[in-house]
Amino acid sequence: MTWPGALFFIDAMNAASYLGISDWRLPSTLIPDPGCVVPTSPTGFNCSGSEMGHLFYTEFGATANTTVLATGNSTETDKFSNLLNVDTGSIYWSSLELDANTAYAFRFDKGQQVQASQNTPIGVWAVRDGDIGAIPIPASIWLLGSGLLGLFVLARFKIAT
Repeated sequence: MTWPGALFFIDAMNAASYLGISDWRLPSTLIPDPGCVVPTSPTGFNCSGSEMGHLFYTEFGATANTTVLATGNSTETDKFSNLLNVDTGSIYWSSLELDANTAYAFRFDKGQQVQASQNTPIGVWAVRDGDIGAIPIPASIWLLGSGLLGLFVLARFKIAT
């Protein structure tokens, strides 16, 4: 979605108290970022001061100008889905606006912090401070419930016989 659309989406998540949480936001970008190849520029490679750059370079251990899946630590990257998304170009909006037409984003296909037109459709990654814990997956809950029900029926059948 566009950058204004991303802001609206985050506001809607907070208004709906999605997952019982109302402090969702877009990831931050640090300016200046001392990790960038050119430290005075908030764009480029090795910008690990931003939240997404930190995730790419520090947590995932990925290498600049390569995809996160090619060089990142698979133990960490496997915790996420759609890091490389064909629909969004693997680019995700940041919370930082450069001017009325431009905002910052991060490319997980290259490890690059970039400036993008606010009208460009880019991915949105909602974040918040802290930990919300494990999020139950509906299919897993159904499967667990079915298994428990089966055990209950089996136990009842054994008692009756």
